[in-house]
Amino acid sequence: MKLYLAAAVLMLVLAVHTEAQDEPTLEQQFVKFQTQVKEIAEDLTEKTKTTFEQLEKSEFAVKTKNWFTEQFEKMSRLIFFVLVVTLQVCLTSSSPLPTSAPDNAGLLERAKQVYRDTKAKVLNLGGIVAGFAGMYYEDHLKPVTDSYMEWAKDHASSLWERVKSRVPTFRSSQDQ
Repeated sequence: MKLYLAAAVLMLVLAVHTEAQDEPTLEQQFVKFQTQVKEIAEDLTEKTKTTFEQLEKSEFAVKTKNWFTEQFEKMSRLIFFVLVVTLQVCLTSSSPLPTSAPDNAGLLERAKQVYRDTKAKVLNLGGIVAGFAGMYYEDHLKPVTDSYMEWAKDHASSLWERVKSRVPTFRSSQDQ
């Protein structure tokens, strides 16, 4: 009878000892939680990076980039042309330079006025181009990018929901 009793006590001690080893400590639970948060963040980062790479390589993005490049080239050619024409007008409208200094001052004043007028026209043209770009953005780019913004917002909120859903589970396992 003593042998059975000793064996039963030994089995009970082993069962309690293994049960005590299986229960994770608070530190282990924090490490596990940190690992889970890190995995979720890495997953979200990778998905966001992939989405932006796909968006950047999309046909629409390439065409839009090319269109803006072409428009910029056209505008720079136009500005160069306007400056050349303005310079030609200034040179042809001016009379030969006299040797006296007071007449040179008048020529400089006319050149300054032509420069101011040209600058005002270029700035006005820049305002028109900015308005066109804003209208193009509102009509063509914003409708496309809004869906991506919504996707990112939904995934960020779903990440937050997953974190919140795991935190109460973590707390309940601590309480036990």
